[in-house]
Amino acid sequence: MNRKNAEQYQAQIADKVTQNDTVVKRTIRSFLVKYRFLHKWYKRMVFVSLYALHRVPNLAAAHRILDVGVGPGDLFGYLKLFCNGNADFLGVDLAKNILLPEDIAFLECDIETAPLPCKDSSFDLVVSTFLLEHVQDSSNIFSEAYRVLKPGGYLYVVTENWTSVFVPGKENFYQDPTHVRPYSPESLSRLAEMYGLTVSYVKPLRRWVYIALLPFYPILKIMRLSEPMNFSPYEIFGPKVVIIAQKP
Repeated sequence: MNRKNAEQYQAQIADKVTQNDTVVKRTIRSFLVKYRFLHKWYKRMVFVSLYALHRVPNLAAAHRILDVGVGPGDLFGYLKLFCNGNADFLGVDLAKNILLPEDIAFLECDIETAPLPCKDSSFDLVVSTFLLEHVQDSSNIFSEAYRVLKPGGYLYVVTENWTSVFVPGKENFYQDPTHVRPYSPESLSRLAEMYGLTVSYVKPLRRWVYIALLPFYPILKIMRLSEPMNFSPYEIFGPKVVIIAQKP
């Protein structure tokens, strides 16, 4: 993906976020922000990339956090509000998303081929969510993550699981024309280990609360609550996968 295409893609993401910000979603948010626990739970449910974030051992203690493929910065917003408000955040991407908050430092970088614009051993935590499936070769992302992580630092990656190929409708892997390839827990583990990282956690993502609600999905669909909750009946297939790995 060249820079012009990246700018168009970031604009599409911003448009989609704006269009999907329905009255129902705004009403739910206005209620939940009054209650920290419920607000945090709602964020984790709506943004699947956040669901396993609490498993990162140094999440609350990290001083410097890098988001590779930062997009609109949803993950940083969650981290600042609920997990680690004192950390220094840096986002890198091929082009800047107009929804990225101005208080988040940003640098442009062709993450697939170029070195990250960061010093060696300079970050406690590197995160990358829904980036790998867009690149032809993810080896540079893993090798650069290893380089910029401090010893003992962690890498947190969420991407499309191979099972997403079999999910029907708009959630199918190939519905996004910019998708290149999905991954599996095994392929992610091998990638991490190839570049010197020690895998501490790798699994398909399944939000078990939603799986328990599957019998009520038709009712939630009729009430138009399934979309604001990002609730899909195909959750049981684990269409996303997460890996957490440490630099020794």
